[in-house]
Amino acid sequence: MAEQPRQGLEAIHRELVKTDDAGTLPSGAWVSRQDGRLYRAAQGHSLVAIQSKDLQEFERLSDNAYESDDTCRIMSARVGVTPNF
Repeated sequence: MAEQPRQGLEAIHRELVKTDDAGTLPSGAWVSRQDGRLYRAAQGHSLVAIQSKDLQEFERLSDNAYESDDTCRIMSARVGVTPNF
């Protein structure tokens, strides 16, 4: 039996970024490890600068910035972050 292609979190290489400006995140759907907020960054579009005093850790949930909220909640829980969105 052929193995089915992986989707969602398993399909991508987990990526963790530390930054003090969420507006500089590469494209994709990201979750803040500190507060569980969801950030979406689309190619060719930038977020308004979201600056913080301290560096924050962001975990990429999907390469697709338009992944559904429900799917992002599940993927967030899989990486050990309680979703706050």
